[in-house]
Amino acid sequence: MRRPLLALAGAFAAGVLLRLWSGWPALPGWLGAALAVSAALASRRRVAGEWRFLLWLLAVLMLGWVRPLAIAVPDLPVSPRGVLLGEAESSWQQYRNSRQLLVRARSFGSPGGSHRPLPALVQATVFTGRGNASCPPVLPGDRVRLAGKLSLPRGWHDPGVPDRARRLQRRGISLTLSVSDCRQVLVEPSPAGLRPAAWLAGARERLRRFFVGNGGPRAGALVAAMVSGHRQAVPADLQQDFRRAGLAHLLAVSGLHLGMVALGLYLLLVLLLVHLPALALRCDVRRLVAALCLPATLVYCLLAGAGFSAVRAAVMVAAFLVAVLLGRARDPLNVLALAGLVIVALWPHSLYSPGFQLSFAAAGGIILAVGPLCRHLGIPLQQPANTARVRRLWQRLAQYLVVSLVAGLFTAPLVAYHFNQVAMAGPLLNLVAVPLVGWWIVPLGLLAGLLLPLSTTLASWLLQLAVVPAEWLDKLAGWVSALSWSSYTVPTPALGQVLLLLFGLLLLAAGLARRRVRIFSLAVLATALLWSPLARLVRHLDDSFTVMFIDVGQGDSTLVRFPSGYTLLVDGGPATPGGFDTGRRVVARVLWDRGITRLDALALTHPQADHAGGLPALVELFHPRELWTSQPLAVNPAGAAVLAACRERAVTIRRLGAGLVPHREDACRAEVLWPEDGCEELDLNERSLVLRVGCAGHDVLLTGDLEADGERGLLKSRRDLRAEVLKVGHHGSRNATSAELLERVRPRQAVISVGRDNPHGLPNPVTGERLRRAGVRIWRTDRHGAITVTLGPGGLEVEPFTR
Repeated sequence: MRRPLLALAGAFAAGVLLRLWSGWPALPGWLGAALAVSAALASRRRVAGEWRFLLWLLAVLMLGWVRPLAIAVPDLPVSPRGVLLGEAESSWQQYRNSRQLLVRARSFGSPGGSHRPLPALVQATVFTGRGNASCPPVLPGDRVRLAGKLSLPRGWHDPGVPDRARRLQRRGISLTLSVSDCRQVLVEPSPAGLRPAAWLAGARERLRRFFVGNGGPRAGALVAAMVSGHRQAVPADLQQDFRRAGLAHLLAVSGLHLGMVALGLYLLLVLLLVHLPALALRCDVRRLVAALCLPATLVYCLLAGAGFSAVRAAVMVAAFLVAVLLGRARDPLNVLALAGLVIVALWPHSLYSPGFQLSFAAAGGIILAVGPLCRHLGIPLQQPANTARVRRLWQRLAQYLVVSLVAGLFTAPLVAYHFNQVAMAGPLLNLVAVPLVGWWIVPLGLLAGLLLPLSTTLASWLLQLAVVPAEWLDKLAGWVSALSWSSYTVPTPALGQVLLLLFGLLLLAAGLARRRVRIFSLAVLATALLWSPLARLVRHLDDSFTVMFIDVGQGDSTLVRFPSGYTLLVDGGPATPGGFDTGRRVVARVLWDRGITRLDALALTHPQADHAGGLPALVELFHPRELWTSQPLAVNPAGAAVLAACRERAVTIRRLGAGLVPHREDACRAEVLWPEDGCEELDLNERSLVLRVGCAGHDVLLTGDLEADGERGLLKSRRDLRAEVLKVGHHGSRNATSAELLERVRPRQAVISVGRDNPHGLPNPVTGERLRRAGVRIWRTDRHGAITVTLGPGGLEVEPFTR
């Protein structure tokens, strides 16, 4: 077989995916591998080679099946608050308002009390925005004590939102620890001895501080990301600019960075050694240089953090160097397959990582498609020696453009699937950005880092030379991302559509020279591209009225879709300044999964962070035509941020009160039931915007955070409050959803939007008992995930995301 590694890597990856998807135990895999190996060995002389190879493929598939480790979920202590003792598995991962640390736990217990053994890998999150204390430096292998709250990994259970708990479990993380601030972190003296991981982590952290401290928080952070893999150092707005401009791949140490460094070192050493006649006459200089470059490649990969793209590039560069050493020909696809096999064998969960998928899609596309496409366009891959310099330059530019175009095409379906963006300017910008990064920023930054222990002055001078093009890229990305056509937000494509697009591109690359294959592949691509418009047409023809209560943790967000396709989002979930933004990270993904790229209206029940925190990001991403509210916004930071976002995007703000119907179509409407005029003395919760939405006599009542005083005012209004579904007020608070309100509303179903294990103890058991006595069925977002209520001709249907 011409490329056996390609088949073996595919079989191993398929085995890993089957195991992770099915969740079955490893025993069938061990039995299958043993049987396949035995059959292959026993049939060595009786069966043709192709059939024996299939048996070996089956054995490799079964080995892939057994590779993922089964994670035992430990029992939580009776009191989840206490002190965790263990050893650090990583150094700090810095985010804007928090830091994360992986800890191999040994025990957990109360401060100064007894500890119980706790063998588990724990992800600790320290909130650095609280207090002024700075976290102590931590290196892999350090003994640490952390005081905080222990919990099982949790996430959001919504359509289109990645399952965070499952993602952590795939990485072997079975528990999480929430630490209030850096004062709760103590690093104990560690035993003396050689610790390579700690040395490398310390070197990377020193490089990060040097780059950011001397190069600035933006340009210096770009150099740190491109040279040493510190992507977290790059400000969030700068990352967004690079993503919209199609330059996000430059912020990770990948084949571009490592390959150009290795190639530059290889050519430099060859140029130097060939001028040493005594050495050049006695040995093969190329083989000697290849042997010298191998350890340098490994060290740089480790110094860059050994991410998926860096490991893939290191394996491919190492395979090239080994081939030079052995004098063997190199097959790029086999080398790429070897890199994938190594990464998946070391980190099985990498198959689900966007970085892994994008890295291999780009590399595979370049290997398969650049040559055929250049030949089809008449662009020579190798120029004769007598080619004029100007012509040679134009041909090189054309080759760069083809490479950039191919990489963009092969990664576009995955970028749309994971990030809901398609960058239109990327192929052209990369013609400028790639040479700047590969031949200027990375070599100078790396050289500055190598000289740092010898001369801080010289290292700083070299860094300033690298910072200049980094500042150019910062300005270029910011300017391009501000253009309306530079990037388009797209709904989340179906997985089948992504696979069909990639299959069509592969088929087109393989059969570009054959007319029938070319026509068939173009038909496949056309079918894949028509998938989204057809899905939108099907959704438009669906005349059902749906209300989805999105799982946003301890907060509220409700999506209402009318039969005409009119979309209304009530509240945007919680967010903290500089922290996790549920609107951007959760609600937006739900909307994109539903095929929504623009909202008709937003409604804010009241300006508090757990309802309004996510709205600024949603205004930015979905450009609503209007915002409904019942009270002034600029009363606190959360409301002021919503007001500023609406003004920036020219969103119409409608101040609503009881009796108004802001939207009506046929038999469906959204009507305002509260607040009435003259209730300004009530607090924000009691003045929550209360909406009743429904169609043809089937209604859903949305009460915001209404409690006792607001409910009394609502009951006095004598309005018709009847609804089949009630969104319970204030997350199930004791003072909300009184017996009198239940008697007037007469709901059959009730939805409580609440976060699991929230610090407020919500929903209150008294409220739950009150609902049960009224004969109301209770649904909770912390238990059932997103809850979709469909009102159609057949009546009312409630569908939870998790059962």
